[in-house]
Amino acid sequence: MPVVLNSHAVVLCTHGGKCLPVAPDPRVKIAGAPVVSQAAPWVVAGCSIAGDPMAGMMGGGCQTVSFVTGSIRVRVNGKPLLLETSVGIANPAGAPVKIVMAGQVRVKAM
Repeated sequence: MPVVLNSHAVVLCTHGGKCLPVAPDPRVKIAGAPVVSQAAPWVVAGCSIAGDPMAGMMGGGCQTVSFVTGSIRVRVNGKPLLLETSVGIANPAGAPVKIVMAGQVRVKAM
């Protein structure tokens, strides 16, 4: 079973930008940090192609992240949790994001 993400997770866009959850769920904490549901908004800071006209992204680059998969059985406030195997897409670039570290290693879910 994959590990559940908390707000200390390290998630990067393809271009090296750090992805940060804007509103993790404050009611449930794992390892002292709030868990992150699939519905939580994410922002990207430091994307290397932001504003690069050669990359075709005038003022763009990776700005937000949408996760398309989450936990199947475990939910918080009716929303699926993000797992280390969740798939996220950076917008508007459409590039996948990489979950480098879940933020904790003990709690697992399906």
